Amino acid sequence: MSKLSVYEKGFVEGLFDGEGCLCLVHTKERERGKVFRIEMSVSNTNLELIKKIQKMIGGNIQKSIRTNRKHNDCYLLKISPNSMREILPQIHLVVKEHKRKIALKVLKIMRQRTKFSRWNKEYKIKELFDLYRRFYNE
Repeated sequence: MSKLSVYEKGFVEGLFDGEGCLCLVHTKERERGKVFRIEMSVSNTNLELIKKIQKMIGGNIQKSIRTNRKHNDCYLLKISPNSMREILPQIHLVVKEHKRKIALKVLKIMRQRTKFSRWNKEYKIKELFDLYRRFYNE
């Protein structure tokens, strides 16, 4: 992905601030220990809209079939951590700005670990827990 144009930046900012999701997830896995991950996604029933944003920033589209006949099928665009590292520094959000800033810090810490290593003290678990609390309490 390259630098976003002014139009693309505004489009991404508006869509993610309004309908997008930026989450910091913490789980404990038996083999890997404590695991943190950032998730960035946006969903909508309009596939054209989701494809347009995918063309701008990448990601994978998943279809969620509704069981209620009154509802339309929904499309979810999930953004990879590597794409987030490129996108998040380029945009500024209104409602989710504090989460964007924390997500950038977490992504930087997560980049410091090796691909197949365990999560332990050397990967700043305490700092990640602190960022996790700030992510949901501010």
